[in-house]
Formats: sequence, structure tokens, C-alpha cells
Amino acid sequence: MLQMNAVSPGDGPVITGYGDGGFTISGQSYTGSVMVGPKEVTAWAVTDPAQIDTTSLAAVFAVKPEVLLVGCGTGMMPLPPLVRVALSEAGIKVETMTTAGACRSYSILSGDGRSVMAALIAV
Repeated sequence: MLQMNAVSPGDGPVITGYGDGGFTISGQSYTGSVMVGPKEVTAWAVTDPAQIDTTSLAAVFAVKPEVLLVGCGTGMMPLPPLVRVALSEAGIKVETMTTAGACRSYSILSGDGRSVMAALIAV
């Protein structure tokens, strides 16, 4: 498990580690992919970027953060155009990157008080 420097986003979850098929978030260990929201962490059934669709992102559409960070595992893959359009129409900016990059970016943005969610595929 790779450890990260903790950044305090206030009341929200803090990602402090990732790898070995899971995450350490706010002192809790999670196995598998997760969705990190402004107030909670939930399991995410996605194990491959090709599985990402509007249904798998339903929690994002419900919360409507300013930014969604998608951690695609060890590589990067663009989201399908229909997913990008749906997110854009909902006013949600999306960035796809490696899971490591998404964990770091989430910590920075949430530490700055931004409205951000992360959808993270476990590595």
C-alpha cells in the first residue's frame, strides 16, 4: 500500500493510501474499487474503465459535484462520449487519469474546499 500525505478537507473523507487492491480512507481500509464523495465512501462495482457508464456513476449525478475525478487503474482511458455529454449537461467537469493521480488530485482539490468526487478503480 502506497501512503500519501493526509490533507484535511474538513468533514470529508481523506485518502491516505492506495494499492494492493484497495484504499485507506479516513483510517478505514477498503478492498476493491470505491467512490469517494464529499461525506462518504462507498464500494464501486467497476473493475475496468470499459464498465463506466451513467448507471455506474448514478451517485455522482445525485450529488452533482463541481469535479469528478476518475481513477482508471494503472492506465488511462477516455470515458465514452455519451457519459462525458451526460456529465457536462449536469454541470460536472470530469478528469480521467490513473488511480494514483486521481487519489493525489482528490486530496489537493478537497483540501482546497472544492466540491469533488473520485471514482477509483483499485490497483
